[in-house]
Amino acid sequence: MSKITPGMVERQIQKYWSSFCSKSIEELPRFYASAAVVFGPSAERAESGPVATMRRIREYMHPAAAMTVNLGRIEVQQLSENIAIASYPYSFIARNIVKDFRDPADQILEHARATQVFELRDGTLEIVHEHMSVVMR
Repeated sequence: MSKITPGMVERQIQKYWSSFCSKSIEELPRFYASAAVVFGPSAERAESGPVATMRRIREYMHPAAAMTVNLGRIEVQQLSENIAIASYPYSFIARNIVKDFRDPADQILEHARATQVFELRDGTLEIVHEHMSVVMR
């Protein structure tokens, strides 16, 4: 049985953001466990991983949208052989996204923080809990 490592988690986070910013509709759902709980940076309530993924695809993945992210230092705390928590600051810019079925707009998150809980299950590293927050000005 393989064991989760901080390096595995860091690589998965980088791969997640690369897939997100490159609008990989096929890859994005694979990052989340089916029972994952997700709190987005402007969320009023939690969403399941599949619901959050579908919403993000609808809002961010259309042809006119463009995204960039800058990740800060990723801190990983290993809780067991198969569970780890990662926490890191990030900034995120999305251009021409369609939120809540409105006209395209930009989203700029200058000072944001992500906390993600990863589980290694049957050789697959998945997000089982995600909380993203942002300082709104």
